[in-house]
Amino acid sequence: MIPRLLHSKKSTRITESNDLFAPPNTIEFSASLDVTDLGVKNAQFARLEIGMRYERIMISYRFSLSIQDMYYDGLEKIWNIPSNESRYISAHDTQGKIKEKYSEFVMGFRLF
Repeated sequence: MIPRLLHSKKSTRITESNDLFAPPNTIEFSASLDVTDLGVKNAQFARLEIGMRYERIMISYRFSLSIQDMYYDGLEKIWNIPSNESRYISAHDTQGKIKEKYSEFVMGFRLF
């Protein structure tokens, strides 16, 4: 079973009113839909790992960075939030690609 990615986004735009006693005007945008099929199918990452092993114990730190663009193609067409309100879409428009990175701290123990 392949897990499905549910991508949710909510944005609120608040504008000040000219009337001192009137509440500010708010416009709320939201989107919650399954966008798994829009993502990269086989992601490629570069990994740097630094660690040590002593007898049966292993401790290491891993840093991974995507090699390719990880942008969800077609998201801007079905997104209910304006592009200028979405940090994800505006970052892709500005930089040209989305990079994903993550780090891990790994501890292991060998039985044999």
